[in-house]
Amino acid sequence: MNVKVNKCCQMAIKVFLISFLFIWNLQAENLVKSVNVLPWSDGITHNMYCIIQVPTTLQVSSHSNSRLMWVLPEGAIVEKGELIAEQENFYLENNVRRLKIEISSAISEEEYNYKELHRAQTLKEKSLISDSDLNNKDRLAKQAELAREMLQIQLEETEYRLQHLSHYAPERSEILKAESKLGEYINEGDNIVQLLPTSNKEYKCELPLKVYKESLELKNVSFTASNNSILHLTRRSYSLNRDSQTLFLYLAPENPQRLILDGERLQVSISIGASSLTMIPFDALEVTDKDTHVWKINNDNSIIKIKVKIIKTQKDYFVIQSDLSAGDTLISLGKQGLKNGQKVTVSKGRIAL
Repeated sequence: MNVKVNKCCQMAIKVFLISFLFIWNLQAENLVKSVNVLPWSDGITHNMYCIIQVPTTLQVSSHSNSRLMWVLPEGAIVEKGELIAEQENFYLENNVRRLKIEISSAISEEEYNYKELHRAQTLKEKSLISDSDLNNKDRLAKQAELAREMLQIQLEETEYRLQHLSHYAPERSEILKAESKLGEYINEGDNIVQLLPTSNKEYKCELPLKVYKESLELKNVSFTASNNSILHLTRRSYSLNRDSQTLFLYLAPENPQRLILDGERLQVSISIGASSLTMIPFDALEVTDKDTHVWKINNDNSIIKIKVKIIKTQKDYFVIQSDLSAGDTLISLGKQGLKNGQKVTVSKGRIAL
């Protein structure tokens, strides 16, 4: 019986020594097992919550002090160039007539003073007038010219105000809000109505910071609305909502649709392209307190540590974002004690560590 026990002990010791020497040789030779990086062609899709809005509303304001004689009601839809409001023109028309009369008088005054100046210059040549009298004639002529020009400016301004007593829609719009009442005397600069354009609507979407980073700051992404409309990024916010940790994206549809209502809530899909995404087997990944990485084997059997970011988990694989390309070779077994630049030997068989 003792002989059998001794033989078993000897056998166990031999197995232990063989295993120890095998492991020691593997570590001494840096023998590793390898796997290949696989392509990932589907990209990654996330949903964003969005609201339809018009980038800017249009404000119709008064150019002059006068009564509001007519205005369309709230909710009315107007086409581009359609009359939406009209103010009283009585006082401005009278001002135009008065200014034209004053300009005619100013022209006469200007002509008279220049004739007097010409006569004074003739007398001066004959030494029949003093320098001060000549200078005074010159001053009066120039003052008359300036007075006529000032009246001309006033006339142009008054005619402009008169033309803008009638207010027309700059584009197809909805009367969103009436801010002045019929018969009300409104002053220059007072608001009359607010317009909401029916075209050029955009999607205002909230994008989580995590997805923004995952997309490499919106590189190689595409957007699709829940109604299958293709959207394009027009602008984005550069500050985060501190509570939700989201930023705003502003998207415009490829083919604008009037049927989308302002304020409507929709979902939009953001698809991150697969150019920076690949798949690796679970055992190729190494996770430490500092980072998540893999060991890439170069053509000369030297190795380099590559940091990766896990995007998605598949069966037996991780979808990652990194500088790796499909076909790259990674270490799956034998990662203990590795350092950048050292060389390894890739085992063709199975390593039982």
